Amino acid sequence: MREFFQLGPLNCIYFAFVTVGVLYALFVLIAGGLSDLDIPVIGDLLPDFGGDGPSFDSGEVGVTGISSAAIATFITAFGAFGIVSTQLFDVSGPVSIVWAIIGGILCGGVAQLVFGYILVKPQGSTDVTAKEIIGLTAEVITPIPADSVGEIAFVVQGGRTTSSARSAIGQAIARGTIVIVESMVGNIALVRPK
Repeated sequence: MREFFQLGPLNCIYFAFVTVGVLYALFVLIAGGLSDLDIPVIGDLLPDFGGDGPSFDSGEVGVTGISSAAIATFITAFGAFGIVSTQLFDVSGPVSIVWAIIGGILCGGVAQLVFGYILVKPQGSTDVTAKEIIGLTAEVITPIPADSVGEIAFVVQGGRTTSSARSAIGQAIARGTIVIVESMVGNIALVRPK
């Protein structure tokens, strides 16, 4: 009679995946409540070299990433499908890896759909796009020098927002001047007095 639970090297890897997936899911669950903390990310730790380098923000393109829930689900399902395929169905190592990958992708994909389209998508977005800003009337709140950047304030989506701004006419614009946003270059508005 075959022993039901065999702990070979491959099964140890599968159990490690299940453990890591569950621990990662718990971490995400706990850390999700810590999102208000100001924890630096890699971009915050890099030095600011100043200047107005190239910007790739067109304000129109959005890329949705893979959710933490989908990653945790994939890792856990990979291990679980691997264990089930080797223990219950007694398949070989390479076949169990195929089943683990297929199971992980299917479960992770379902988690991504549930997380992205059922829980997050209905909430909408408060991100302001370049299309919404162009043509708006704004007030200069920090003077805009002829060859440098100042700041403007305007109302969009029912709230007051500020943005860095440059003069589109190449002349200084004083504080309190009402301006029109002509275009956006990265996250800097090009403005002209009204």
